[in-house]
Amino acid sequence: MTHPATRFSIRPIRRTEYEHVAKLSVDAYLAAETITPDDPYVPFLTDVEGRVNTAGVEVLVLTEHDDIVATVTMCPYGSDLTEVCQPGEVEPRVLAVSADHTRRGFAAKLVEGSEAWAQANGFTTVTVCVASHNEIGHNLYRKLGFTRCPDRDWVTWNGVILQTYTRPVPPLESVFCGRCGQELSAKDHGQCQAALELEPPRYCHVCKRRMVVQVTPAGWTARCKEHGEQTVAAN
Repeated sequence: MTHPATRFSIRPIRRTEYEHVAKLSVDAYLAAETITPDDPYVPFLTDVEGRVNTAGVEVLVLTEHDDIVATVTMCPYGSDLTEVCQPGEVEPRVLAVSADHTRRGFAAKLVEGSEAWAQANGFTTVTVCVASHNEIGHNLYRKLGFTRCPDRDWVTWNGVILQTYTRPVPPLESVFCGRCGQELSAKDHGQCQAALELEPPRYCHVCKRRMVVQVTPAGWTARCKEHGEQTVAAN
């Protein structure tokens, strides 16, 4: 008997899915026994719209054959939802797998998706905070190669100890010249590299898309809609 290939996708949440993801998140935390029904963290879990509307934050969902089975909220440094993030870091929060889909590797897929999101948006490190009593979470991040950072642990207002882990994000490999857009392997790009010391790139070095460039007295920014933004301050 032939089984159809399982199709997975990680994508931004849609407005019509807010209620479903709110319930999935609470049910997942309850099933894992990391919260109780009257826990003060429940309102934050259910406020999907509030997270979506927080500047810089993106709520992602993992689907299997178009059914939502897991979710994670990506909170970059500088957003109002980060707790221990430092420059260049992104903090995934509300990582939740449907209670009906546990033990199938979806949590690890969400972490992989978080790393891909970080790469695409120019971040260098994924940073997570795990409640001290959440042994499932600790086991997951240790297994995936995250490093404990005890000096960055903290305590919530209601006494929950959050323990911090980090993992560096490998940079995306450069394939194309940022100045001429041709493949780096196609010719010598010495002149292009010299020019890029003085001017912003015109093309994304990963996908060859035209960059959206803005030059100001303070410096310049060049943004690829797929692979994030580069910023250089004026000397």
